[in-house]
Amino acid sequence: ALPLCGLTAYRASFIQGQIKKCYNVLITGIGGGVATFLLLYCVSVGANVYVTSSSEEKIKKAVSLGAVAGVNYKEENWDRYIRDVTDGKIDVVIDSSGGDTINKALEICRYGGRIITYGASLGKVPDFNITRVYWKQIHLIGSTMGSDKDFLEMLKYTSKKKIVPVVDKIFTLDNVVEAFNHMDSANQFGK
Repeated sequence: ALPLCGLTAYRASFIQGQIKKCYNVLITGIGGGVATFLLLYCVSVGANVYVTSSSEEKIKKAVSLGAVAGVNYKEENWDRYIRDVTDGKIDVVIDSSGGDTINKALEICRYGGRIITYGASLGKVPDFNITRVYWKQIHLIGSTMGSDKDFLEMLKYTSKKKIVPVVDKIFTLDNVVEAFNHMDSANQFGK
């Protein structure tokens, strides 16, 4: 949970996203290992974190870990909800889904804000609105894993802040099929 998820989230949060105290941050698709680390890291510096999920239970868990609020991304106008609760001031969107989520992130993100992407589970962005990028002067930044230096900084930070990975469930090797079925269900929260 720590080496891969922790490192990917650390780089996305602090190196690419430059998250600071009081920033409004949107983490899309809360529930996975990286997303839960993103939440823990952003909350640890005093950012106001908002999340999306298709599960109300996952949103509640995120709020219990420090998120301000969340919205179900299956709702047609979930992006409008985020704009309303933040007065249209999302500083950084951190996304792993790609697809149309990126177009919504372009609308949600404040002028001069950042969109950090570390995945594309929804595939390519349909009808990418490039004019939003330059008119709003948005920084669109890719991120994945990190360097040896990033890894050492992540370890120091995680230790200093006493951040513990969120582990959903532990399976023995005898139950590997059950483990994969659990992952396929997308019901996990954490690694």
